[in-house]
Amino acid sequence: MIVPGVNTFFAQFGNLLKSARILLHLLTPDENGKVEKEILVLVHPCVLTLYSAFECFLKVREREEISLKGGQLNYTDNERRMENRAFALYERLHKKPFDKSSKLYDDYNHFIKLRNLIAHANGEEIDGKEFKFKTNDWVSIDSGSIAKKDKNKVAWDSESSRDKKADKVISFLERRKVIRTVTNLRYMGWMTSIENPEVAKWSYDLIKEMMIKLSSESYVTFFES
Repeated sequence: MIVPGVNTFFAQFGNLLKSARILLHLLTPDENGKVEKEILVLVHPCVLTLYSAFECFLKVREREEISLKGGQLNYTDNERRMENRAFALYERLHKKPFDKSSKLYDDYNHFIKLRNLIAHANGEEIDGKEFKFKTNDWVSIDSGSIAKKDKNKVAWDSESSRDKKADKVISFLERRKVIRTVTNLRYMGWMTSIENPEVAKWSYDLIKEMMIKLSSESYVTFFES
């Protein structure tokens, strides 16, 4: 509501964050631990919305803590990039560098890579000419990789040509136990490989943590609710 004669400022990132929460809610497994297959495509817009919410949040915090206090950001060109901007702001707010050895730092950098993959998605050709099996037995396919019970039937020196940047992100999500697949056996497009509710939850949790790291006290309750 705008009051006549009073300047009003709306921090729009709140609506974007609420949108991401709704998408995350829709991706929540039911009492049987399942999510309808058609719903899994919401993982992608959830990641994109969280990125937009965080970018909007950064602008708000820069305005509140720096610009309105008469200070200057003086970001370098490299610091203006989204993968570095949050850490540059953190250093200016706390007078110390962000811990680059932390799990949060690593997660955030891979989140940015994941968002960029989605936002700038191109076609992916998977060349499986060198993909071989040890036997002629039936091998089941599950979630974009060979099912666990069939791993011993696969020739582990098999190779296929895929999007290398995507494979690095998928490998990271595997190491974090966010998704269950094996990168060197991935046969599906990378976008299908990340259609997992845990990817959306992981993204939401880390963006919320990043926001809290950069928050004034007035925002912390909102993020933690």
